[in-house]
Amino acid sequence: MSDIVSVGLPEFKSKYDLTNLDSNHAFDGYEILVFDSLTYLRNSLPKEMEYLNAETTMSVNDHLKRRAGEIWKFVEQGGLAIYFPHSQLEYKGYLNNSMKNLSFKDLVFEKNLTASVGKKLEVTSKQNEHIRNFLNKLQDLLIYRVVLPDYAEYEACLLIKDQSQIVGNYKLLESGGAIINLPTLSFSSEENIAKFIDAVSELRADLSPNKKTKAVAIPKTTEPGQLPEWHANYLTPAQQELAEAITELKEEISSLVSKLNNKNTEFKKLDAYKQLITAQGKPLEKIVATVLQGMGMQVEEAPSNDGGLIANYKNQVILIDVKGFAEKGASELDAVRLEKRAAKYFEDNNKHAKAVLIVNGYSDLPLSARTQVVFTPDMVKYSTQRDHSLISGLQLLCLYSEANKTPEKSASYLDKLVRNVGIYPDYSGNSWDKILTTPQAD
Repeated sequence: MSDIVSVGLPEFKSKYDLTNLDSNHAFDGYEILVFDSLTYLRNSLPKEMEYLNAETTMSVNDHLKRRAGEIWKFVEQGGLAIYFPHSQLEYKGYLNNSMKNLSFKDLVFEKNLTASVGKKLEVTSKQNEHIRNFLNKLQDLLIYRVVLPDYAEYEACLLIKDQSQIVGNYKLLESGGAIINLPTLSFSSEENIAKFIDAVSELRADLSPNKKTKAVAIPKTTEPGQLPEWHANYLTPAQQELAEAITELKEEISSLVSKLNNKNTEFKKLDAYKQLITAQGKPLEKIVATVLQGMGMQVEEAPSNDGGLIANYKNQVILIDVKGFAEKGASELDAVRLEKRAAKYFEDNNKHAKAVLIVNGYSDLPLSARTQVVFTPDMVKYSTQRDHSLISGLQLLCLYSEANKTPEKSASYLDKLVRNVGIYPDYSGNSWDKILTTPQAD
């Protein structure tokens, strides 16, 4: 049995013992623990799998939480723990899309760590002499991937060069134990591994020069009724039945989590269409084009000197002006500009085009506060005389929402919009509240 046990290091000439993340093999009886959960995941991922599946991911998260307690127990009993922290971003690189929302809190710091990558490090001068010597030996092998929080109970030992951001720190306990949180090391060669193991062994001797026995756990059977760890290797018939039921429930939970994440993704995608009632300028023009295209209209940007959108629907050319105003509605000037576009198109092509004006008025106000009309009576009269179709962003959102329920009827909604003259008749006033609802509180 070696003095060193590791989760995550590669196999190397029996210099240390290896244990799995999900093993019941505790760290009792060892002097040094090296723990790198992400490297363990990377090395244990089956070759045919690109990502961990949902069941395995949830199991990994459970084992990480269990191992966190074992790390602290090991240190409190006098052991030296070398721990490599990782960011959410690194963990999630091994998760499939259905599990991306799962949070891996750091085992030691119990929070999500900020990702940052680099090699330029600085060993701090004000720290334990033995740890400083240890870091100087390994500095060329270190690659930081996270920034650590500045906790008072930890002593900073590594900083990003010329910055105050901490990427390595340590904590010494009265028991003689210590935990050192390090940037990732490059274990790409046997030489590097040997260098690391030698440095760790020397550090252990330096930190505990009088220690002659290995760190031994307080026996788990000191109190009557307690069971030794090996009891978990055996199950009664009733426990076996329960274990199978638990596995089945975990699979059901994984399936439900996957479905929930998919629904959340769909939900967030639909938020984009609310730009019809919130946006101005190019974002508003872009979502209008997306909506009309989704309903079956061919839409593209008009020539730069023309502005707006130009569409084709059932062999009819449609000129679309899109306007957004934060604190007002449309004016007669907007209708005049649209009419000039239509007149120019006729002059250039000897063909009439349908003119449509889409306006998101009062975009800074919530819908319940939009009490003013978007199209004034004078402009409505002007537009009606010229066969313009007028529709607000709010009306278009309601129209699209209704059409989306029955996509096969989208053409009828577009037909009505294109044939319309004056203000589009549906979803006017406060009738939008029959389409757009207020979410119920949980």
